[in-house]
Amino acid sequence: MVPPDQIASHPLNEQIAFLKHAGPKATYICSVCGGAFQLALAGLLEGKRATTNKQFYRMITAMAPGSITWVAKARWVVDGNVWTSSGVAAGGDMALAFLAHISSPEIARAIRGGIEIPEVTEEEDVFAKWHGLV
Repeated sequence: MVPPDQIASHPLNEQIAFLKHAGPKATYICSVCGGAFQLALAGLLEGKRATTNKQFYRMITAMAPGSITWVAKARWVVDGNVWTSSGVAAGGDMALAFLAHISSPEIARAIRGGIEIPEVTEEEDVFAKWHGLV
């Protein structure tokens, strides 16, 4: 799981080096918010679809290297073994979808009900419009 970093500054070289080393061996890679920028710098989003924090979307997508298909209207995006979420709250939605993927929808639904988070789909993203991205 790659958390957000200080998006306006360059992430630590050691962190990017770690992601470059560990990422290709990982069964799954998940990022929340601006963590997608770190994945992009590590080359782990090359040729993939991804999303990131809507408030910083334009800055991140402009600064990110490589051939990445950025998805503006998405709570989270799944491309192969890589899962990226937009904002921090969307990271919770992605985590529950990921739990359903690796365990069962019933388990994820039970947890969702216990912590009282409404179920949403990947595409249910009101913040893309709110930030003027769509």
